[in-house]
Amino acid sequence: MTTQKPGLQIVPALTEEQDKKVADLLQAVSPVLQTSPALKVWCTNTTLVRYLHARDWSVAQAEKQLRGTLEWRKTYRPDAITWQEIEPEAVTGKQFRLGVRDKQGRAVLVMRPRNENSKVADRQLKYLVYSLEAACRAADEAGWNLNGSPQFGTKLPHCLTYL
Repeated sequence: MTTQKPGLQIVPALTEEQDKKVADLLQAVSPVLQTSPALKVWCTNTTLVRYLHARDWSVAQAEKQLRGTLEWRKTYRPDAITWQEIEPEAVTGKQFRLGVRDKQGRAVLVMRPRNENSKVADRQLKYLVYSLEAACRAADEAGWNLNGSPQFGTKLPHCLTYL
């Protein structure tokens, strides 16, 4: 029996058909995953399910989206961003993870653009990616899934739509 924190949506057991689709997607992207240990670590079963769910369980569509993400991750290397690189952005207080969760039990990332005081755009983007990566890891560790997640009203930059 799975114990569940109040408000969290635990990923339900997959059907046989969904399990097969996860295996098919993994097989399709395995050659790309073999090119980088960091990609192998990042591309968990939870990640595969997330991409399939986002594409209504279409393996072909999920594969296309996931390949785009893997290419971006291979190039941008979000796993290699260190605290030392982004610390000057973090100390401004413009963005932080709230110490409490929302009503559904999800981590909350607060952004305060008024505290923006730096001009190094690359470092600002790295800090955003670093923070989003941490929030995604926290969500995965808590067992939260994307059912009922909000639709974004604005178009996110290409690199962020696949996080």
